[in-house]
Amino acid sequence: MKITEIDEALIRYADIMSAADISFKIKGVLNPQQVLARIAVLCDTPDYLTAVQQDQLVTQKMRIIISELMDRPRTDRNAEVLINALEKLGARLDRRQKATEEDLSQLYAFQGGVLVDAMEKYDQHMQAALGIDDATWFAHKEAALRHAQREIMSHEAPGPEEIVYTPEMLEA
Repeated sequence: MKITEIDEALIRYADIMSAADISFKIKGVLNPQQVLARIAVLCDTPDYLTAVQQDQLVTQKMRIIISELMDRPRTDRNAEVLINALEKLGARLDRRQKATEEDLSQLYAFQGGVLVDAMEKYDQHMQAALGIDDATWFAHKEAALRHAQREIMSHEAPGPEEIVYTPEMLEA
């Protein structure tokens, strides 16, 4: 037996057979104590692939299986298995995309909150540092926000009417 075949057998049977049974299964290549030691080493070895890389490998393996199924002669059973495999791959890809979108939404919400907090602190500091009264400050703030809004909108696709900020919205 090759070392990879031994490791595969150890991983396959480690949680369902005793060390003595595994030793017998691999034809005594390792004694029970060696079986236990090797399983410990295999379990302690840290994954060197990221979760994303592991997921990508599973997806690629599924694609290889699908490719092999497509090379076989068409029978009703083969077609049924192929369709099932394609559906599972599609569902896997859909789940991955949904998870990515959820992660990005959380990230953007967090970043947006941090940006709003930073801008509020900046706003308070600048008003206090310049010693400007509230009415004058809000007038300048409104003009600055309209300018910033036009800049942002110049980078967006045409859409609904421009949002008009009122002094009440700026004070909130």
